[in-house]
Amino acid sequence: MEYAKFLQKQGIGFFITNNGADKLNTVTPPVVIFKNKKINEEEIREVLSPNGVLSKNKEDFEFREGQIEMSIEVAKSFNDNRIAILEAGTGTGKSLAYLIPAYLWAKKNNERVVISTNTINLQSQILNKDIPIVKKILNSDINAVLIKGRKNYLCKLKLLNLQSELEFERDNREMNEILNWAQNSSTGCVDELSYIPNNNVWDKVSSDNDFCVGRRCSFYESCFLQISRRKASESNILIVNHHILFADIEIRSLGKGLDENLLLPPYRKIIFDEAHNIEKSANSFFTNQFSKSGFYKFIANYRVKSGKSFLSSIANKFLKSGIQEIEKISVTISEDINNSFNLLNASSFEIFEKINDYIKNILDKKEYFLRNGSINNLQYRIRKEEWLSREFNDYLIEPLSILGKNIGQFNKSYGLLCDSLDSLSEKVAAKYEFDIKIIKAFQNKIETFQSSITALLNSSPDDNAAWFDIFGKPEDPLFTLNVSPVNIGQILKDKLYDVFDSIVFTSATLSVDNKFNFFKNITGLSLVNNKTITEKIYDSPFDYLTQVLFVSPVDIPEPNSYYYNDKLNEYLKDTIEETGGSTFVLFTSYNQLQKSYSDVAPYLEKIGLRSYYQGEMQKEKLLDSFKNDISSNLFATDSFWEGVDAPGDTLKYVVLTKLPFRMPNEPIEEAKIEDIQKKGLNPFNDYTLPKAVIRFKQGFGRLIRTKKDYGIVALLDSRVLTKSYGKLFFRSLPRCKFASGNSGEMKKEIAQHLKDMSDK
Repeated sequence: MEYAKFLQKQGIGFFITNNGADKLNTVTPPVVIFKNKKINEEEIREVLSPNGVLSKNKEDFEFREGQIEMSIEVAKSFNDNRIAILEAGTGTGKSLAYLIPAYLWAKKNNERVVISTNTINLQSQILNKDIPIVKKILNSDINAVLIKGRKNYLCKLKLLNLQSELEFERDNREMNEILNWAQNSSTGCVDELSYIPNNNVWDKVSSDNDFCVGRRCSFYESCFLQISRRKASESNILIVNHHILFADIEIRSLGKGLDENLLLPPYRKIIFDEAHNIEKSANSFFTNQFSKSGFYKFIANYRVKSGKSFLSSIANKFLKSGIQEIEKISVTISEDINNSFNLLNASSFEIFEKINDYIKNILDKKEYFLRNGSINNLQYRIRKEEWLSREFNDYLIEPLSILGKNIGQFNKSYGLLCDSLDSLSEKVAAKYEFDIKIIKAFQNKIETFQSSITALLNSSPDDNAAWFDIFGKPEDPLFTLNVSPVNIGQILKDKLYDVFDSIVFTSATLSVDNKFNFFKNITGLSLVNNKTITEKIYDSPFDYLTQVLFVSPVDIPEPNSYYYNDKLNEYLKDTIEETGGSTFVLFTSYNQLQKSYSDVAPYLEKIGLRSYYQGEMQKEKLLDSFKNDISSNLFATDSFWEGVDAPGDTLKYVVLTKLPFRMPNEPIEEAKIEDIQKKGLNPFNDYTLPKAVIRFKQGFGRLIRTKKDYGIVALLDSRVLTKSYGKLFFRSLPRCKFASGNSGEMKKEIAQHLKDMSDK
């Protein structure tokens, strides 16, 4: 191994391949010594300066000092292999600020730069609006491509496998529509469909890592997913979401750097936009899960409608072949594999009966809401003492262990079958190619399921938060067991910061009180000691002092008051009537949203103001409906606090109903708070408060998206005025007009501000 490490530094790697030479695992990857061609700062100034190339090619060009400074800082990060944390206020033009050095670097060094975002909206803006500008002003032939998850793509092999079944299912209209679409589709991407398909239907035909047989597939050359990957390999700018990037990073960290399961071609430079979501995205990705419904779906994948396994059908075909070597395999299928599967299937009923008893016991102790007779989104935290209890061991750990062993036995038998298929003569293998592919594809599913159980059983309650998501009928509840690392920082350090050369984090909301301490702590950047970390804040160029009025009425009681809802709704009716609509009302909980909407919306409807609420239609359609009716209002929560643009007359009034403190009973949040307490720190000051400040900045930022926008932001939470921590929220905002008084006075202030701005 020491010799391998020595050669590694000379640019020589060691790899292990299987007998078929279709899988490759990395032992020690080669260390490639790059001689970087640095970006010249003057090149950036020539583009972004007042008389630069951009000003001559963009009609609405505005020189922004922050944009040019940020772009140079990104270039320095690339040149010197730094990490950069760059907060760019709304209107800075951060997308162009990082795209220009990214393109310059890619062209000079013939390398890739990965740009990772959290939302589809931003991906669309980068790909369809910003990149064409960059290519034009730089006269670049460098390509950019959007990388989507494999589930977005149609799998031709799965579709072929289903076609014979569909001959007997002509009533399956949706599946037949997909069949017709597939014949003419250019990308095979679900986005091409004119409607959103049913998840269960799309799962049957979408690309699946467990089913994929890679280069052994007869559709490999024409595979929609592979075509997209080949385009990625020919491109220098890769646009992805945070989940896909973390998935690729995880595969690389497991030593599968040249495995065909890799999602992205090689890269060294990463730009995280919407970086305030990194902690949440990383926690979500690195959460291990086991679900009852997932297991039964796994079982169902083995069965066909007749009740027999797909292997039984293939075994019968092998038995009738008249070929001795394939007939022997048929016997193996019938005896060893079906026996181990039947054991697994039979034991699962008793196993889940025990687990169900545990879940029902939870339901007996917890209050929960029913929607259409089913449990509505109940989360139950499993604390350390419960995790280590005898009851938990007897009713969950032990049954899961048995299930894992039975899956392992099934996998062992199945693996012997796959080994025997590898030994078939070339002629026989070619004749039964399709059947062999189906058999081998299912092995991936077995291994994935087994590894998920193993990961859960090996998790420590000291380092992880564990909880149940419980849903379905109370008499026979479904559940998902989740185990997520409490501190994601060390994982990111090991797999991200210590591996890649340059990483840029950017967003409009990264700092708290003009410092990045909180962001660095939650993302593990505070652990980095082998790289220079640059921290910069670029203020928004907008004139908030003129454009924005921020109001905070004093006569609305605190949110926990009995009278809060009535006063909130009364205020919404009065002020929205004054603004004539064009209003976002942002809540911190869906229940509060429903209560206010049911009271306020009918009143507004009577005076001719249409109101929409989150959940009544798909998000993009909801936003389009709101934007197309400038007198309408939108009641929303959660994802609408960020990444939503409604410029111009479509939005003039943003109401933040509460300070956006996260619910302390969310399992992962609760575990993080407890961990902070154990370290002797203050959970509120060190975690809850700064997280709320960042969320608050995001909500405030919905109002002003261009230099021509104007309007009002109202905060209906008196704690910002009465609590000492309220000053921190005020300091987080750009300088703007502020008014405070009773609701009637605020109504007059709102009317005056709108009049003043419309007169200009």
